[in-house]
Amino acid sequence: MSNHVTLSKLSLIAFSALACAALAPSTAVAQDIAVSNRTANQFEAVAARAEATDEHRLRLQAGGALVEGNSRSLSANIATRYQLRRGANELTAEGNLNLGFAVNQMMAAAGYQRNAENYLLRARYDRYFGDNSIWVSPLFFRDTFAGFAARTSGQVGYLRNFYNDPGRRKFKGEFGVDLTYEILEFTAAAPARCPTGTAAGMAGMPNQCGALAFMGRIYLGYEDNTSSMFSFNAGLETLVNFLGLATPNAATPGVNAPPDIRVNLQTGLAFKVSDFFSVGAQYNLRALVQPVGNAQSLDHNLLLTINFSHSFDAPPPPAAPAAPACPTCPECPTPAADATAPATAPVTTTTTTTSTTSTTTTPAGSATVTAPSGSATVTTPVGGASTTTTSTATATTTPTPR
Repeated sequence: MSNHVTLSKLSLIAFSALACAALAPSTAVAQDIAVSNRTANQFEAVAARAEATDEHRLRLQAGGALVEGNSRSLSANIATRYQLRRGANELTAEGNLNLGFAVNQMMAAAGYQRNAENYLLRARYDRYFGDNSIWVSPLFFRDTFAGFAARTSGQVGYLRNFYNDPGRRKFKGEFGVDLTYEILEFTAAAPARCPTGTAAGMAGMPNQCGALAFMGRIYLGYEDNTSSMFSFNAGLETLVNFLGLATPNAATPGVNAPPDIRVNLQTGLAFKVSDFFSVGAQYNLRALVQPVGNAQSLDHNLLLTINFSHSFDAPPPPAAPAAPACPTCPECPTPAADATAPATAPVTTTTTTTSTTSTTTTPAGSATVTAPSGSATVTTPVGGASTTTTSTATATTTPTPR
């Protein structure tokens, strides 16, 4: 029985770890829309991947859908991310835009009407120390169909890499706080979480109110770039509004509404086409325990995208070829003299010998003359017809002792 209990516990631990890995995100995204493809090297081959301590990269992502016939709709999404890291400092800026239009068959004459609009702008600065970082991030978000006319946030937190196999797998977590000022849209029938006394000015028309949210933030992320052909990433973000834990329920006086908890899930899979391009699929889910006004509490979508990635960092220069061996060429340096050599070098003697022979005509009856002129000898035969001159010089040089 004890073995069965131990095995059950181990199975539960393993299942929990796998569940966390499957739900963890690849990007520390903002509250409601995740910008995909934050993996530093997800488009490069495995052999080229390494921990990015210096990186300068731009990524673009685009997708869309067009439907015509009995249903008519048009949607488009664009995301971009700019990353600059030098040593322990990293700056990122990212944006996401989603637009949707559709024709209501009950009012076909009105043509295309907007049915989706949300966008996000975000910047972030990280200061790394090992597998950790301290970061700060401003953010702006808008989604009128979810009841958020505008949201301006400031986040600060701590990042920890629980597991990091550079360029291959990474499991990380972020813990921090989020201070947000929201402009909410509501109607008289559903005033939402607005300050006490806020009411609609005109029945049936959307109205706005401002609300402050102070939230705790937990984020888990997982990245897998083991394969050179595809990459996988997943992300889970949870925000708890400490100021919305006890909000009065407008429909039931005296009863509090559920706590203001917001959950964002993102998963993405990208298939590599080349070093710069990939195609992918991304699934996003957003859940609000306390939705705004009469908006739905759950939003989710599936996007098919094409992705472009470009690195501005120049490749390292090629290594210089080794110099060929040339022991006799004049370019080769002369080895330095041995410091332990004796004070007097061996004697070197150079001998130079020059011989010259010439023939001249001498009148008959001449005498033979021998004249010592250094080492020269001149012989003139008596009554001969020619003269032979031979000279020899010898020089000996002895270098001065060192």
